[in-house]
Amino acid sequence: KKCLLADLRAGKLVACPYMDELDDHDRAIVKQIAFRPDPKRAAELEAIFAAHPTKWGRFVWPHCYGMCVIAGGPMADAYRAIQEFHEVRCIHGMYMASEGLLGVPEEFDSADYLVAPSAAFWEFIPEENMAEAQPKTVLLHELEVGKKYELVLTTASGLCRYRMSDVLEVSKKRGRSATVRFAYRNNMLLFIGKTTEAQAAEAIHSALERFPAEAALPGKTVPPLALTNFSIDEVVDQSGTRYHVFVEAQPDLSGVDPARAAVLLDQAFGRVNPEYEDDRKRKEVQQAQCFLLRPDTFKDVRAAVIAHGASSSQAKIPRVVKKDWIRSLLHQRSLAGSDPTALAQWALETPACAPTPSPSPSVAPAVVQKM
Repeated sequence: KKCLLADLRAGKLVACPYMDELDDHDRAIVKQIAFRPDPKRAAELEAIFAAHPTKWGRFVWPHCYGMCVIAGGPMADAYRAIQEFHEVRCIHGMYMASEGLLGVPEEFDSADYLVAPSAAFWEFIPEENMAEAQPKTVLLHELEVGKKYELVLTTASGLCRYRMSDVLEVSKKRGRSATVRFAYRNNMLLFIGKTTEAQAAEAIHSALERFPAEAALPGKTVPPLALTNFSIDEVVDQSGTRYHVFVEAQPDLSGVDPARAAVLLDQAFGRVNPEYEDDRKRKEVQQAQCFLLRPDTFKDVRAAVIAHGASSSQAKIPRVVKKDWIRSLLHQRSLAGSDPTALAQWALETPACAPTPSPSPSVAPAVVQKM
């Protein structure tokens, strides 16, 4: 909000918090953007924000009656933030990918999509068969409500039996068609405990709500916390199998006890994922470890991802840590107070848990694995 007000008063993007995440070319373009300074409107907004810390959207945009959103997978945090500041009906955008149109929204305030069967030929791999080298598939009319399937597409442009890695849950049957909702990305599923990205996000949000009352360091006061971002490393070493959960939150986590935070996170993972809870009871998985990160850590991670070759428009924060250099950077930015060099060396020497191997491409009629 402070950045918005500063920009509005100046008539240019002087306080954009994401400027450092842009490459030089894009940053130069953004710096040239200019508009009419409006200190009067800035003062109005400042008064609104002061009077309405949450649900201020209807006072800022009184004639906004609807909003088009994308709320699945990694967009869930942004959708949750919209709901916190604006009481408005949302229509979820088309379910689309570079492979084609996949589904259309069914109704307002619903993440369900009606399958678009004329856009491609759909096949579905049952969730229990996804790890098989040659998984069986079922067709649209064979789907069962409540079950999850990985989507396989064949398109008119020549894409043949292509695994999308999108796992969909069937919410309704519509004659011989169906309504589905995005569940998780198959390549974003944690091998330990079979925790999905959505479950991980729910667990971390839930634990953060408890930090101020239950995880403060002695003599410290922890304010209400808003999740900035997170990543999870699956670790298998001589001491056992566990999650390393890297969390960044606003305003900061300096007053939080990492040991108490780890207990709360571990409990939250068990609540959202019964399979993880069962693994913990059988002592097949150890308690999760929590690494509280310094402010702007994930901004630095994103910049590093771009430096390693990703475009600034496509760079994403990895939910599952698989690269040693990302693991090292996250440990270095931990608030644990350990020596960064030692942490980096330790991170490079600690093997991550190997994920479930992807099915290997083979002769027809094999399902093609998306790379």
